[in-house]
Amino acid sequence: DLIQSVHLGVGATSERKVYIIDEVHMLSTAASNALLKTLEEPPEHVVFVLATTDPQKVLPTLRSRTQHFEFTLLSHDQLVGHLVYILGREGIDSDPEALGLIARRAAGSARDALSLLDQALAVGGDRLDALQVQSALGGVPFEQRLAVLEAAAAEDVASALVGVHDLIASGHDVRRVADDLLRTVRDAFVQANASGRVPYDG
Repeated sequence: DLIQSVHLGVGATSERKVYIIDEVHMLSTAASNALLKTLEEPPEHVVFVLATTDPQKVLPTLRSRTQHFEFTLLSHDQLVGHLVYILGREGIDSDPEALGLIARRAAGSARDALSLLDQALAVGGDRLDALQVQSALGGVPFEQRLAVLEAAAAEDVASALVGVHDLIASGHDVRRVADDLLRTVRDAFVQANASGRVPYDG
């Protein structure tokens, strides 16, 4: 269907047709070979975007006929800047700690950051603050994380277990607790050992 439709003209208000083929590495060999001919001699008004998370699985014949652009995750500061821009455009006040929490949870993904922002705004409304974000996203409060980690560092197994139990009993997801504890340990390690040379998104 795609190969047949590419030869149709564009509408009166358009100059180009853009076809995005997501996860192109999932195409069968037969489908890839069928697409190859069109990629070699595409109509002038057609642009193909072949997206993949596994480029080495794309047939070499397809790869050799394309330009390659590698996308990377956004930095913490880039995500925060993007969120500041969006909230400013919408006229919503926020505090830096709230935006930092969202950016950390998004882990480099602008799409995830916007989804998390929507969740947090659904809870609070006109202003975005750290408590509201914490409540919306279900993260473990820093003080409780610190108490568990300090107990573990002091080899106080009972207190560490009680701290984790209290978190789970109060409704925190087990995986979220583990992720937040590991993230806190990672941040502490970076702060203590990187001499400021590793970007810190604390």
